[in-house]
Amino acid sequence: ALQAYLSQCRAILARSLTPTANGVTTVVMGNEACDLDSAVCALSLAYCLDADPSMSPAIPLLNVRRKELPLRPDILVALGNWLGLPEAPETLLPCRDDAKDVELFQAVRDGRIRLALVDHNVLRGKDAALASGVFMVIDHHVKEGIWTSKVDTTIELVGSCSSLVAIRLLNNDSVISNRLKTTPGLARALRGAILLDTANMLPAAGKAKPQDEAALNLLESLDSKACGGDQSTRAADYAALLSARRDLSRFAGVDHLRRDVKTVCGGDGGSVVVGLASLATSVAEFLRRSDAAKAIEEFSAEANCSILLLLGIEVLQQSNDAPPDGAVDIRRDLAIVCTRPACQLMTEKLVQYLLCEHQDPDLQLEELTIDCFQSGRLFTQHNLKASRKQILPAVLQFLNSIKEK
Repeated sequence: ALQAYLSQCRAILARSLTPTANGVTTVVMGNEACDLDSAVCALSLAYCLDADPSMSPAIPLLNVRRKELPLRPDILVALGNWLGLPEAPETLLPCRDDAKDVELFQAVRDGRIRLALVDHNVLRGKDAALASGVFMVIDHHVKEGIWTSKVDTTIELVGSCSSLVAIRLLNNDSVISNRLKTTPGLARALRGAILLDTANMLPAAGKAKPQDEAALNLLESLDSKACGGDQSTRAADYAALLSARRDLSRFAGVDHLRRDVKTVCGGDGGSVVVGLASLATSVAEFLRRSDAAKAIEEFSAEANCSILLLLGIEVLQQSNDAPPDGAVDIRRDLAIVCTRPACQLMTEKLVQYLLCEHQDPDLQLEELTIDCFQSGRLFTQHNLKASRKQILPAVLQFLNSIKEK
């Protein structure tokens, strides 16, 4: 059933963009980073909503260009191997470049497309034109968007958006929940996204919340073979996804930056663009690549970034239990790079803001020096619980403070 559904999704999107199209298509769109959590949420929610005649047809939309999907090997493992699809996910799933912006915006204005947002709750830049078509928001980031009471909104600061989607779908005895209950591969993909987002529920990572454990238990109750509840099965799936996410050996340095990035704008007239690229390795390891400097320059030019933040993570231990001596299991580091000379002063102000002024949370940064990195500043981040989910709002606060002065 899932394979037949996916084989039609791109054609359904194309029809809905045609000005003469009849009816309304429900489009579930993930965020611009298009990590595993975002992709799995979009697919799961769309597939289940499609079972409801009032929502059908419903399709997912991965908010990334098709050619960039192979940069996310963990998505290919979860949505390819685990779902047993006959074709690669990158050929089946609708991607953002399947719809020209002007066509998508017009379809929303005309009422031919209605939108559900997953794994984000605000539409930035040109995508603000889509806001009038939003009828549902499910997200686990800090609330930024302002939605009317007509929009069905669920925003909770849990470890993974997949937890919120799973709970919503399974705590409801209907044709919608039945689709997930009868598609064990999809339940396994949702579980995998939760495990990856929470570092396999590792306490030291500080990501897991009670809702995440509740979602895992619900998913694992569906099918003991495909989604077993024993910790070894959780650990095995987590290790497989983590290994896939980190295996970028065949990619150029710039692809490491394209793989998982978000941008925010601010400053005077909104002219300062700050990119926040989450790496699958430590920043220090990335900077030792021979093409690191070229990658930063190339990526900053294509993303039009004035300032670039590199957010690194190194997983030292992949077990579920924290070590008895209390030692940390992960390390984080962060680099801040000015990519335009005119923004050098603003970059230094951002550094000082994150070092000294921003306290919620305090990133606990300690500066490092490595010979291969002279174009920016590198820090060890001792606050292991602060990921981009916490750092991006801090950068926005800084940009807003500049705008107000």
